[in-house]
Amino acid sequence: MDYVLPNELVDGMIAAGGKKATVSIKNLLIRGFYSGAILGLAVILALTVGILTKLPFVGSLLFPFGFGVPGSVAPDQAGLFRRMAN
Repeated sequence: MDYVLPNELVDGMIAAGGKKATVSIKNLLIRGFYSGAILGLAVILALTVGILTKLPFVGSLLFPFGFGVPGSVAPDQAGLFRRMAN
């Protein structure tokens, strides 16, 4: 595992924040709707599994995976929004 000095970490965070501050309203709305849709699907999947198995805790164990998908998929890193911006 690489070690990053704290000042390098802070510089990277400031650069990332500055880059995100210039994102257009259109892209922010698309990202918001995309994340909301995935979270909605995660809720529906968790409820469906909980109801079908008659074990609600199974659905509650499944939901965090759906909750983490928008962050792990990183659609902006996949180039989707870069292509749309051009």
